[in-house]
Amino acid sequence: MATPLTPLPPRFDGTDPEVIRDPYPSYARLRAIGPVCRFGAQQYGVTRYADVSALLRDSRLRKYAISEDYYRLAARGGTASAFFARMDIARGSAELRRALTQAVSRSTVAGLAPTVDRLIDELLEPLLDGGGEAVADLAQPLAHAVLCALVGVPAADRAAVRERVSVLSVFGDAVMLGRADHAPADAALSWLREHVASLLAERARRPADDLLTRLAALATTEEIRNQAIDQVLTLLYAGSDTTANLIATGISALAERPDEFARLRAAPALATPAVEEFLRFDAPIQVTTRVADHPVTIGDRSIRAGRILVLMLGSANRDPQRFAEPDRIDIGRTPNPHVSFGGGGFYCFGAPLARAQAVAVFDALSRRCAALEPRAPAQRAAQFNFRAFRTVPVTCVPA
Repeated sequence: MATPLTPLPPRFDGTDPEVIRDPYPSYARLRAIGPVCRFGAQQYGVTRYADVSALLRDSRLRKYAISEDYYRLAARGGTASAFFARMDIARGSAELRRALTQAVSRSTVAGLAPTVDRLIDELLEPLLDGGGEAVADLAQPLAHAVLCALVGVPAADRAAVRERVSVLSVFGDAVMLGRADHAPADAALSWLREHVASLLAERARRPADDLLTRLAALATTEEIRNQAIDQVLTLLYAGSDTTANLIATGISALAERPDEFARLRAAPALATPAVEEFLRFDAPIQVTTRVADHPVTIGDRSIRAGRILVLMLGSANRDPQRFAEPDRIDIGRTPNPHVSFGGGGFYCFGAPLARAQAVAVFDALSRRCAALEPRAPAQRAAQFNFRAFRTVPVTCVPA
C-alpha cells in the first residue's frame, strides 16, 4: 500500500492587496493551520514565534538567502540586483565592519542626541502649527538627516540621496514578490555609488568627523574602496526608511488611540517601552530570510538542505502563544521579546540608532502635545516587506 502524500502547507501571497493593506488576519489563519506555509519557489514561511525565535539563532542557517540565491534568479542581473546579491555587513574587511558597527554603537548614538533633539524640535513645528503630515514632515526627514549626518553626506546632497534610496527600498520589496522594475533601481544605484565614491575621495583630501572619513582612511585598494561604498549604501538603504516607518507607525497608532497617548503624556518614561510595542505591533520589516545548510524540522515538516526559510517576523510578533492580547497596543507592555530586529549573529546592527530616534520623538510628543489627532485616514504604501505608511495626516494640539 502506497504511503499517503503529506498535504502541502498553505500558500502565503504577499502580492494580495488585502495582505498588503493588513497582513495580520492572514498570519493568524496560517499560524492556526501550522508552523509552515509556502512562500515561493523552494521557499517556506515560518509563522509562529517559538519557531521563528529559535531559527533566528540556529547555526544551521545562513543569512541573506535572497541576496545570494533569489536575486540572481528573480532580478536576472543589473546594477541594483548585483548590489543586493552582495549586500551584507558581515562581508568586507574586519576593519570596515568595525568602523561601520562603531558608527551606530550606543556611545556614538548617545553623542548624536543633541542633533536628534534639535531636528525633532524643528520638524515638529508644522504638526503643532495647524497640522501636518507625520511621514513627510517628521519621520522621513528626521531619519534621513540623522543617518546622513552620521555618514557625512552634505546637507545639500541629502534630498537627492533620499530619493534614490527610496527607489532601492521599493525595488527590494518588489524583487521578493517577483515584480521588480529594474531600470529605476539600476539608475538609482549607479548614481549612489558614484556619489559615495566622490565623497570618499573628498574625505581622503579633507578629513572630517564622520564615517566617510574613517572609511576613506581604510580604503587603500580598489577592492576595499568598493567594499566601503557597499557598506555605506547598505547603511543608507537599511537604516533610513525602516526608522521612519517605525516612527510613522507609532504616531499613527497613538493618534488612533487617545487613551494610550494620555498614558504617554502622564508618564513620558513610557516612550521607551512604547517604541518596543510599536516594533512588535507592526514590524517595519515583516520577514527575513535564511538558507538551510542542513535539513531542518519545523513541527511535522522536514525542510531540505538548500531551501530558503522566510522567517515571518510580523506573524511571530502577533502570536498569542507568546504575547497576551497580541492585536492590542499596550505601550507599557513588559517584557516585550519581539523579533523585529532579528536575532542571533545577524541581529540588526542599527537597532540602537533606530531606537534612540524613535524614543526621542515620542518623548518630545509627550511633552509638547496635549493631544494627537488624525486629520484624515492614514494611507498605507503598496508594499509588503517594508511595512510603511505613505501618509499619516495628524494634528498635535500644543501643550
